[in-house]
Amino acid sequence: MLENQQCRRQWTCLLVENSSNPIFIYGPDETYHCANSAFARALGKEKEDVIGKGPRDFFSSEEAEKRLASVRYVFQTGEKKEVEMVVSDSSGEEKIYQAILEPLRNETGEIVLVGCIAKDVSSQKKAEALLKISEEKYRIVADFAYDWVAWRMPNGEFKHVSPSCLRITGHTSVEFINDPHLVVRITHPEDRERVAMHNKCIDNGGEIKEDFELSFRILTLGGEIRWIGHTCTPIYSEKGEYLGRRESNRDITNQKKAEELLMEAERKHVIGTVSSGFAHNFNNYLQVVCSSLELIQRHSGFPWEVIKHSGVALKKLDDMALCVRQLQSFGGKMNTGGRWEALNLNEIIDNVVIESQPIWKDKSEREGVCISIRKSYGEIPPIDGVFGKINEAVRNVIINAVEALPDGGLITLETGIVGGRVYARITDNGVGMDEKTKKMVFVPFFSTKSLQLGRGLGLSCAYTCLRDFDGEISVLKTAPKKGTTIQILFPIGTLHKKALKQVERAPCKKSARILWVDDDVSVLNVYKLTLNMLGHIAHTAESGMEALRLLEKNHYDLIITDLGMPEMNGWQFAAAVKEKDRNAKVAVVTGWGEDTGIGERVRAGVCRVIGKPLSVENLGKLIEELV
Repeated sequence: MLENQQCRRQWTCLLVENSSNPIFIYGPDETYHCANSAFARALGKEKEDVIGKGPRDFFSSEEAEKRLASVRYVFQTGEKKEVEMVVSDSSGEEKIYQAILEPLRNETGEIVLVGCIAKDVSSQKKAEALLKISEEKYRIVADFAYDWVAWRMPNGEFKHVSPSCLRITGHTSVEFINDPHLVVRITHPEDRERVAMHNKCIDNGGEIKEDFELSFRILTLGGEIRWIGHTCTPIYSEKGEYLGRRESNRDITNQKKAEELLMEAERKHVIGTVSSGFAHNFNNYLQVVCSSLELIQRHSGFPWEVIKHSGVALKKLDDMALCVRQLQSFGGKMNTGGRWEALNLNEIIDNVVIESQPIWKDKSEREGVCISIRKSYGEIPPIDGVFGKINEAVRNVIINAVEALPDGGLITLETGIVGGRVYARITDNGVGMDEKTKKMVFVPFFSTKSLQLGRGLGLSCAYTCLRDFDGEISVLKTAPKKGTTIQILFPIGTLHKKALKQVERAPCKKSARILWVDDDVSVLNVYKLTLNMLGHIAHTAESGMEALRLLEKNHYDLIITDLGMPEMNGWQFAAAVKEKDRNAKVAVVTGWGEDTGIGERVRAGVCRVIGKPLSVENLGKLIEELV
């Protein structure tokens, strides 16, 4: 379930509602799991009438099987497949689509879905057919083609340019015909050499032997950057005489934006993997240092100055642990599911202000801009949710406010209770929004910023995330040049009340026999001292095999193991323990975080997964809960 959800989240980048290209996703059950409006329109249906249905519901048996055969091929081979499809719209007109089927994999490499992007090539196909009949028919079709189509003769001059060039470039057909080199001059400087080299053979009377494809950027007459998908096809007379080439130029700007989003997601995934590994190792080091300092704090034999300074060091280590958690959350390496808990919204906002300081303070000051943040917190009850997800949602809203202050300004962060719910209001005195923008602000990929600055995903991601916790987000007020107030609402939480009842019912402390397994001797020594200080009997083992030998001789109330160990990891060790004793209680402590290996946890019979560093207080609570 989680793997499919991750795949769908990655592919939401391609489901661009304003795209003219049909985009949809097949599931293993051979039905459409996702589709955009363009696909629904191509079928003559509404979106809600398409999702959950398959080709058999819209095409003849023969046509449906033909499409499904391609889908099965991708599922079975994992290879990309290009197909051509003919679809009749609601008026009965047949349209030809070129479609690319791509396998979508989860993190383990398993193919879970098949995505498809199709483009309408009906006009192009018709043009190609008519070109073979006569130049006049070519001209008629080209004039009405949506793409910018041209006939370039062997000497490099244009014989014909379709009117669509005006829509794409801002220049007329006459301008291109009178100046064949205009195409190169409007090409983006970084791509100009490639386009010039491509045209050079034609200018010298060369002959294009086969189809040639090229993509490049142009600068329109209005200064806008657009991506062009350029295709050249050689044209011959009935006698085989080379007459030049047919050029088809398609505006592929939206496609390139979608590709950039996918590349960005992949880069984030790779960086997240590396950063998560670093965070894991750092958590192990933090565990030893934190536990040692806590032992000093609880030992009466040290001078007051030592205990005082160790407390200061512990506070700084808490800040470091917070930084590591943020590093783990980068790239989606944490909180894929997430543990629900009682959260303080004021603390979450404070955390976001700290972690986003490089953007709203450092970066702004380097650019000569001053952004101030004012806090106006009320007394609020806890809310229920997953820390990482709500933290990211609030971060997106605050970063959106920062980006609305290109010349600097003030951001006010306010919390309180309204209508029996907890609210947070993020107010900026920046550029503001008009009514049209206000209606679109939570729509994916909608952005008023450039491609380099904004992706149009921040507020839409916050909107999607908050719904998982029964939260709401809305534009409370806004106006051009008068700033914006975004309001987030949460129901009052109930988990903290349950936690208080559990504390009231907690049994009296008792001494427990505990076995701790870790391949790091320094970690074992610290934990053994900590457990003894808490009044428990502690045995330690440096490997899973050594721990299993101890279990043959002794009974333990609780077994705690590290996850990453040589020869036998924590999951394997836990499974071996449960095979010998179904009632044994096994907990895993790991630097990877609490959300690690949800599936492995269930299969190994592990009762709890705890992230490092683990404080003495939390260790004591864990033992009280499990023993």
